[in-house]
Amino acid sequence: VLLTLLEKQVEFTRRVINLGAGENTQPWFIKINPLGVVPVLKDGDNVVCDSEVIIDYIEQNIESGNKLIPEISTPEFQAADKLRKMIHGVNYQTISFGLAVHPSLSVTGSRFAGGMGPEAFKMSINRQKEELRTKMKDNPDMKDDYQAKLGVKEELEQRLSDVNKVKAALNLCDDVMNEAETALKKYKDDGIKDSWLVGQDFTVADVVFTILLHRSEILGLSARFYPEEKKPYLYDYVQRLMARPSVKKMLDIEGGVA
Repeated sequence: VLLTLLEKQVEFTRRVINLGAGENTQPWFIKINPLGVVPVLKDGDNVVCDSEVIIDYIEQNIESGNKLIPEISTPEFQAADKLRKMIHGVNYQTISFGLAVHPSLSVTGSRFAGGMGPEAFKMSINRQKEELRTKMKDNPDMKDDYQAKLGVKEELEQRLSDVNKVKAALNLCDDVMNEAETALKKYKDDGIKDSWLVGQDFTVADVVFTILLHRSEILGLSARFYPEEKKPYLYDYVQRLMARPSVKKMLDIEGGVA
């Protein structure tokens, strides 16, 4: 979402929600978004949740900056939509916290959440569950919301205990990388120099892919997903991507961590 706002060259006020401190479970935030997830976009009286929905909202309502979604009747739209759906299928929570629980799955070591390991994750999830139980008691009118959030935490804990589920999530990332490599090679073979994922223009597909690539680097998975010797077109794409002004600004704002 941040990268979309930067590409559209729109003014915005950024509010960081401290997930580690449980700020996303505070009553004021739950009233905005009962699921207690980020990001959330507030535009006047409109509150929009979910990254994909927010991106579409920004594109539909902001005319400035770069057009990120191709015309629906074009091959570029179909290609962008396919990649976007593939990337949307990646469970960031599973791969990020999954590598905390199973650190051997990282190639060079994960820096996510300060390099959180298995014991730190266990302590964190137990603390979060206890805080949710306390908030249920303190806010009886929001009991159902907090009960649902508690269920999400318990499901996450159970899911991550199964290393095969984490591996499956990583394999899905492999599929996305392979699809990107194939597309980039095709455009190069067709004579399009320095193409983006669906051709000459930087689109929403590149926006969402940038976030996956950045998270991959933080998780110590770059050598698995796009080594130069095995994915030369994708490797070159990443170098160009990281030099793009909006991407550089995004990384500067976030301090290199997302």
